[in-house]
Amino acid sequence: MKYALSAGAVALALAGSAWADEKAPVKAPLPREGQVKWDVDVLERPGTSFAVVKREVKGNQVIWVLENRRDLGTEITFGYQAALFDGDGVRLFTLGIETDPFLLNMPRGERNRFTLTLPKDEKWKDARKVVITNGLYN
Repeated sequence: MKYALSAGAVALALAGSAWADEKAPVKAPLPREGQVKWDVDVLERPGTSFAVVKREVKGNQVIWVLENRRDLGTEITFGYQAALFDGDGVRLFTLGIETDPFLLNMPRGERNRFTLTLPKDEKWKDARKVVITNGLYN
């Protein structure tokens, strides 16, 4: 009896740790992290509309799979952008972030893909900060 209980406890502990590992988001390092400071709080900060399922970098794209923490509302009206700034804080340009599906899955618990396509190296060689924003004028 003592052994059966111990084996059950070990199995339960292992199952719990596997579940915890499955829930931990995989976050690939962001491009040029040594040169550029990234502010991705709008998408990744705990307490926002989303929970990060994974973040990956493929070529010149940063791709987030995000799960809605609540039903989405008007925050999706103007979409999400990435603003790139130089060392003096001057905005160099802004890039749109594409979503898949285009009309986002809005209910709580649904997942969506957000893709930021970065420009060629020479286009953002002066960038020192990337800020992800929600809306046209943030």
